[in-house]
Formats: sequence, C-alpha cells, structure tokens
Amino acid sequence: MNVESVVRAIDESGVEASLLERWRSEYREAERFDGEFSSIDVESYLDGFETILRSHVARRGS
Repeated sequence: MNVESVVRAIDESGVEASLLERWRSEYREAERFDGEFSSIDVESYLDGFETILRSHVARRGS
C-alpha cells in the first residue's frame, strides 16, 4: 500500500469530515462560556485553537 492509496482511503472514508464537524460542535459548545470566567479569556483561547486547526488542515497535503 503506497501513500497515495492511504490518503485516498482516508478521504473516501469521511473520517476527516466527521472529525471537523465534531471539532466545530465542540467549539460552538465552548463559545457558550465566553464571559463566564474572569480568569480565562475564552475568546482568545478559542482563537488559539482555531489557529492550530487551520495549521493542521493546511499541512495535510505535505
């Protein structure tokens, strides 16, 4: 099995789409806590998580 066939199998399985939807759901849930804590800036925290996700998605073709 070569790299291309593995990538194709992952793409066709829908795993990535499923994980991205789960991430979006968890993100929306966490947004509910914005302003609830004085010691945590939830918006900045979530912005950092989004940066990490974008980095991983952008690197997937490498």
